[in-house]
Amino acid sequence: MSDLLPMPSMSGDATPTTAAPATPATWRSGAAPAATPATRGTPMQTPFTSSVARTPLAANVPRPSLAQFYAGKYVMITGATGFLGKTVLEMLLRQCPDVAGAYLLVRPKKNVDPKTRVAETVKSELFNVLRESNPTFTDKVHCVQGDLVLPGLGLSEEDAAILRERINVVIHCAATVNFNEKLRLSLDLNVLSVQQMLAFARQFKHLSAFVHTSTAYSQCDQDHIEERFYEPPVSPNALISLVRSLPATAPDTLEGNLATALNGRRPNTYTFTKALAEAVIRTEGADMPVAVMRPSIVGAIHRGPIPGWQDNVNGPGGMYLTATMGILRVMQGHNDAISDIIPVDHCASMLLSIGWLIGTGPARPPTEDPPVFNCTSGAKNPITWSQQIDYAKRANSANVHRAKIVPIIPGEFTFVESKAVYEFWRFLLHTIPAKAADTVLRLQGKKPAMARLYRRLDSSIGAYTPFTTHAWTWDAGNVAALAAAMSPEDRENFNFDAATIDWPTYIFNYYLGTERFIPASLPGNPARNRVLSWLLVASFYTVQFFAAVFLFYYVFGERIQNQLFGEDSILSPLEQPAIIELEDDFAGGMAAGGSPIAGDL
Repeated sequence: MSDLLPMPSMSGDATPTTAAPATPATWRSGAAPAATPATRGTPMQTPFTSSVARTPLAANVPRPSLAQFYAGKYVMITGATGFLGKTVLEMLLRQCPDVAGAYLLVRPKKNVDPKTRVAETVKSELFNVLRESNPTFTDKVHCVQGDLVLPGLGLSEEDAAILRERINVVIHCAATVNFNEKLRLSLDLNVLSVQQMLAFARQFKHLSAFVHTSTAYSQCDQDHIEERFYEPPVSPNALISLVRSLPATAPDTLEGNLATALNGRRPNTYTFTKALAEAVIRTEGADMPVAVMRPSIVGAIHRGPIPGWQDNVNGPGGMYLTATMGILRVMQGHNDAISDIIPVDHCASMLLSIGWLIGTGPARPPTEDPPVFNCTSGAKNPITWSQQIDYAKRANSANVHRAKIVPIIPGEFTFVESKAVYEFWRFLLHTIPAKAADTVLRLQGKKPAMARLYRRLDSSIGAYTPFTTHAWTWDAGNVAALAAAMSPEDRENFNFDAATIDWPTYIFNYYLGTERFIPASLPGNPARNRVLSWLLVASFYTVQFFAAVFLFYYVFGERIQNQLFGEDSILSPLEQPAIIELEDDFAGGMAAGGSPIAGDL
C-alpha cells in the first residue's frame, strides 16, 4: 500500500520515457513530438514543477475572433452524445460556420452502433435552429468508432491516421457522471480515458489546444477552491494497477471499502476520480497545450439556441418537477445554502473559448502548470436551494401553455438539516404513502410503481446531499481574464457570464423544458388514477395526524398523566380505581389472545 501515498511534488511516479518531451515552442509550430504508445498506465512525461498556476492570460495579446480561429480547423469532441458534448457540437457549428469539421469519438452502446447514435443526436431539437440556417451541417459531422478505455482508443488504423493528420483542437467531455459508480469503472472512464486521450493527442501533427472537462467539485475536500492544481489523494497509476490486480471474483464489498477509504472527504467516486484525472492532465500533459475547465452543477440552456433545453432529469430539473407535483416532500439540506448551478451553454461557451485562448496565446513556459478555469455562478450571482423550488412553483403557476400541475399531495416541500430528522420524515412522507399506493395498484390488477419511483427519487436526491448540505467558494480570476481577452461580440456569442442569468426567468424556462424535452423520463401523474390519488392524500394526512399525536404526547404526555393520576389528579378517588380496573381487564384479555370487543359480541 506504500504506492498509494500522495505523489511527491517534485517527481513523477513512473520511469520517464526516453524520448525528450517537445518544448512548447516546437509544439506550437506544429512539429509533433515522439509518439507515446496508448497503453494502460502511460508513464508521466514531466515531473511536478509548481503548485500554483501562473497562466499567460494577458488580454493585450492580438488574437483573431473565435469564429476566425476555428475557421478551417478540425475539432475532436469526446462525449458528444452526452448533455454537454452535444451542446458544444451545436454551438461550434452554429457560431463558427467555417469550421472545417467535427470528429466525434463514439462507442457502441446497448447494441446501437456509433453512427446511429450520432444520427439520433443531431436529430435533437437542440439542432433545429442550426438546421434552419444550415440544412447541410451534418456534412461536417464525422463519426469515429472507438472506446477511450481500449488500447489505442479502439480506433482503426485508417481513422487513427486521419485524426493524427487533421485534428487541431480536442474538447474532452467524456466521463461517467454517476456519482456512485464502482471504483474500477470510474477509474477507467474518468482517469484511464484521459491518459489514453492525451497519449493519442501527442501524435497529432497540428494540435493547438486540448481542453479537459473536470468538475468544480474535484477538490471538494477544500472549502475554498482556487484555479490551480492540487496534490492528488493518491498516485493515479498506482491505484489503477492496484485495482486491476484485484481478482475478478473479488467481492464488490472489497472494492467498495477501498473506494470509501480512498475518497476521504470527497463524497463519492466521481469527485475522487476527477481529482485523479486533473493530476494526469498536470503531469502527462505538462508539455502540451492543455487546460482544465471545472463546471459546477450543469443545468439547462440559458440563452440559445433554445432556452430551457435539456435531455435528462438527473439535475435540478427533476427536483423542480417532483417537488411541484407534491411527490418530493423533503430533502436533507440547508434552505439558505448556495446552490451553484451553471447553464450548459455557459459551459460549452467556456470550453470553446478556452480552446481559442490556448490556441492563440503565447506558449506556456515549461515551469508553469496548465491553466485551470472554475466555471461557477455562486460568486457573481448566487441562488439558494429554497429559492430554486420557489421559482419552480411560480413557473408552474404562471404557465399559460398547458394545464397546471396540481400537487398530488398538498403541502410544502422543505429541506431539513439533520440526517436523523430527514430519515424520519422521508419514511413518513415518502415510504408509507408509496407502499399504500402500491397496495391499491395491486388490488386494481396493475403493476406497482410508486415504491420504485420513490426509491429512484430518494437515490437521486441522496446523491445530491453533499451538495445541499455544504457550500464552497471558488476563485474565478482566470475566467475573468478569459472574458477580458475576448471581444464584446465574442463575449455575447459565447456567453459564460453568470451575472447575466436572471434566475426567475431561467428556472421558469428550465421547469417548462423539463416537461417539453424529456416527457418520457417523467413519472406518470398519479392524479389520473382517482383512487390512487385519493389514497396518497389520505396516507399523507394520516401520517400527519399520527405525527402530530406523537409530538403532542412527547411534549405534553407526562403533564397529562400527572393531571389524571398524580397527587393533583382531576379525577375523583372513586373514578381512579375504576380506570385502573378497566386497564387490568384489557391487559388480561390481550394476554389471553382475545379482544375485549370481540368478547362482547
